[in-house]
Amino acid sequence: MSLEPRTSMVVGPRVTQALVDAPLAMLSQDVGYCRAHHADPTEGPGVEVTEMTPGDELLVGTVGLSADASDHRPVKPSLAYRVDAADFSVVSGGDGVRCASLDVRVHGATA
Repeated sequence: MSLEPRTSMVVGPRVTQALVDAPLAMLSQDVGYCRAHHADPTEGPGVEVTEMTPGDELLVGTVGLSADASDHRPVKPSLAYRVDAADFSVVSGGDGVRCASLDVRVHGATA
């Protein structure tokens, strides 16, 4: 069986790139062994990281993603996200506490 290289998309606050880079660096030697001794995979793991800040919006195909600050003390930065597609909207605020920016973001969400 042949596998095509894939790129994963990770979206998060401004510390996300470092959080993704650390385990990839830790596993780099193992990835090298796999690539050297097997026909598949021909490339290492692909991860595309997008760091967002409050007010940022991102379009992935036809799906919109927007970010606002959330209150998840003592964790900073902390973001809440809204996903808007053609027939639904959903908000993810994590396990923080209620805050004004989250109240605005959930207005009109369908799920």
